[in-house]
Amino acid sequence: MAQNFNITRIESELYEWEKPPIWNGLHVYDKGRLHLVRVWAKRGTVEIVGYGFNGGTAATRPLQMFPMYVDAFRPQLIGRDVTDTAYVSRLADNVKIYGPGGYHTQVLAAVNQACWDILGKIEGK
Repeated sequence: MAQNFNITRIESELYEWEKPPIWNGLHVYDKGRLHLVRVWAKRGTVEIVGYGFNGGTAATRPLQMFPMYVDAFRPQLIGRDVTDTAYVSRLADNVKIYGPGGYHTQVLAAVNQACWDILGKIEGK
């Protein structure tokens, strides 16, 4: 049986930039905001990094909250098989903080994107 690529590290970075405001009839979005999540997975001496994100040009939530959720989920993810993306999704079922679109869901979605990125790289895609 082949050895798994296990998650060894998870980090997040915040980006914010000025842009022309967008008005959707209800809200004005005046800045671009991005939360970048990087996940590292290793099998033997081979290490791969994957990228996921949330936020964007219409993001209004305070960015400072996202890294706190990465920190909270990190102990549950380190050592896990990076290709078990269903496990990452199930973590959202166990935490209901701000409903289905809460911070925890957005952070786990970014982690899941990074895991899928790694899976694609493992498969050469």
